[in-house]
Amino acid sequence: MSDRDLFWNVASYQDWKVPLRKNAPTLNSAFDLSATNLTTDAEGNKRLCLFTSCETYENFHAEGNLKLEGTTGAEIFRHDLPGVVEVFLDRASDHECSFDPDIFPYLKVLAEGIAIERLWDSFAQGIWLNDSELDQLARYSGYHIVGVETENGVESLQVPHDDGRYFFPIFTHPHGLQLALEELQKSHPEEKLRALKIAGTDLFHGLAEEKPDGFVMNFRGPGEPIGLKAKILDLMHVALQRGERN
Repeated sequence: MSDRDLFWNVASYQDWKVPLRKNAPTLNSAFDLSATNLTTDAEGNKRLCLFTSCETYENFHAEGNLKLEGTTGAEIFRHDLPGVVEVFLDRASDHECSFDPDIFPYLKVLAEGIAIERLWDSFAQGIWLNDSELDQLARYSGYHIVGVETENGVESLQVPHDDGRYFFPIFTHPHGLQLALEELQKSHPEEKLRALKIAGTDLFHGLAEEKPDGFVMNFRGPGEPIGLKAKILDLMHVALQRGERN
């Protein structure tokens, strides 16, 4: 497994078991670093241990006298981890691994993008989103798009959808973008492809001029691509206008 795939798996994992301090309140699906049972050395450096299951925790801590709470990687890593110098995964197991703070900023970007991706997936499945969630989708600052350089300038790309229509590809995190670039390089010269990070406030205003049949989030994965009809632009414009009024 590449480092890129590992980091995505860590940030996207749905049920990390987090050991909590004695008498600490439950996480209630939200991550609170101050409630976790961190190991601290003489210099005050903290280490955070996460486990994929109760069994892997019990292998590490035979007494098992700490309570565990489950939460997602997206919830853990979208937060800063002040004072933490190392994160261990399944410590004392045969597949233990760890990473240091140099990786935290990338994990944070991934975690934020995964959280947005899951909101889009809920939307695509017909699950009702409240105004706050729609605002998050409309104003997320970490979207990416790809164009191709031509003699007329950089032109947008569209990719075929299952029903023969062509959808505009959008990426919610760098991992999805890189997987797509690897695919697009099969049909376009690598040096001609142009990737752009763009905020939703600019993206959804600009897309009105493209008039695509629809949109697809992370069309090469990881996971299943999320296809959306062009009507989403109307909702995004409403959300953006609501934010401007506020």
